Amino acid sequence: MCKLSDSHNILIEILIFLFALIVMVIGGFNLVYTTLHLEQLSGTLRIPLGYVYIILPFSGLLIMYFSVYHISIITSETINHKSA
Repeated sequence: MCKLSDSHNILIEILIFLFALIVMVIGGFNLVYTTLHLEQLSGTLRIPLGYVYIILPFSGLLIMYFSVYHISIITSETINHKSA
C-alpha cells in the first residue's frame, strides 16, 4: 500500500468538500424545496417528503466540516514535520 503525499491528501479532501457542497448541500436544498413546494407526502407516514430529505443537506454540511478538519490536520502535520 503506497502512502500518498500531503498535497494529494489535501486535493482529495478538497474534492470531497466540493462534492458535498454541490451535490449534497445545494442539490439537497433544491430537492427539499421542490418536494415541499409540490406538497409530496410519504406513502405510509403521510408526512411531507421534504422533511425526510432534509438529512441530505445536513449530512453534506457535516462532511464539509470534517473535510476542513482533515485539511487542517494534514497542514499542521506538514508544518510540524518541516519545523522539526
